Amino acid sequence: MWREHDLALKAQELEQRLAAVSKKEEETSALLQQAKEREARDIFQQLEEHFTCSLCYDIMASPFSLNAAGQCGHTFCAMCILKWSFSRLHRLCGCWHESVDCPICRSLVVMTPEKPPRLDFTFPFVPNRTASAICDSWVEKLACALSETKKGRGHKKSRVRVDTPSDLPHWREGGAARKEWLRKRRHVNLEGKTLMSSLYSNWSRLTPENFAAMKDDLGV
Repeated sequence: MWREHDLALKAQELEQRLAAVSKKEEETSALLQQAKEREARDIFQQLEEHFTCSLCYDIMASPFSLNAAGQCGHTFCAMCILKWSFSRLHRLCGCWHESVDCPICRSLVVMTPEKPPRLDFTFPFVPNRTASAICDSWVEKLACALSETKKGRGHKKSRVRVDTPSDLPHWREGGAARKEWLRKRRHVNLEGKTLMSSLYSNWSRLTPENFAAMKDDLGV
């Protein structure tokens, strides 16, 4: 009888230990969850604060900076800044009669000579490879961090609340915001990047008629 009593006590003690271990696992899981949520939130905030295009208000895709006389260095999506610049072109003559300014700080972009040949330093755009690499890397890190914030089965919701932007979940793998950014990078701004490359390659010999045709192609 005493043996049965001892076994019952040991079984009860074992159950208590298992419950304590289970609780500890849940607490650890909740802490990891909070850490991933904070990581995702911080990445998203950095992208929004430093790598949002001021023309389309999305995370930049195929970023290009302006070759501004004041060296403002502001950066935009390739297609966005192309459209901004060519919207200032006079369609009838195919020329910029005044300098184009930066959409953010209004610094003047290097003036485009009306007639060829043009020197390379007058090309108004500079590819920002650093910004491009950061955007690509952080968007991937954001998706990875968000994929690890899903609650596991049986895990209790953390009591500690982490404030999360409402559109942040849409940047996870398969999310609407991520899909749209990838589409824009692969198609819309790939086209812009291709146009930039063609524009730079032919910059010295493009005529006003060529510029007017590009303006029509861009639809601005």
